[in-house]
Amino acid sequence: MSRVPLRAILILSLSALCAEMTVLSLWTPLGARLELLFLLAAFSALYARDRSRALWTCWALGLVKDLGTAGPPGLSAFLFVVFAAALQRIRNSLYHDPAFTHGLLAGLAAGSFVLLHGAITALAAGSAAGISLGSRSLGAALLAALTGPLLFAALRRPRWRSP
Repeated sequence: MSRVPLRAILILSLSALCAEMTVLSLWTPLGARLELLFLLAAFSALYARDRSRALWTCWALGLVKDLGTAGPPGLSAFLFVVFAAALQRIRNSLYHDPAFTHGLLAGLAAGSFVLLHGAITALAAGSAAGISLGSRSLGAALLAALTGPLLFAALRRPRWRSP
């Protein structure tokens, strides 16, 4: 991944947050919505050349995600960095990098993120989410696995890249 300008990351992250809070909140199969900000963080972790820049980008994307969630402040930022580090380690063990494989990895990570974030938020609020949390996690994983390859393919050839 070439160096993406900061303004492009900011525009993408704020657009993704707005989409998650408006249009995507209306479409919730299995009670889950598409985690666009997490997919952007997964893309950064999987395709960045500089590991530390990718982790900082994921942290910033997590802070943007925290603006639109009811969980403890900073939880999404922390979890984005943890999952980004895990995705980077998995990426290093792959022999090739097709968008399909990375989309599946992002789907598994998204489902795990939703499950972990929901469990921590439920514990902090003193409630138990139970089966709905599991179905939301499964739905988020399926949505991310289906849309991840398309998003990754679109982001790999951005307009800000020089020919």
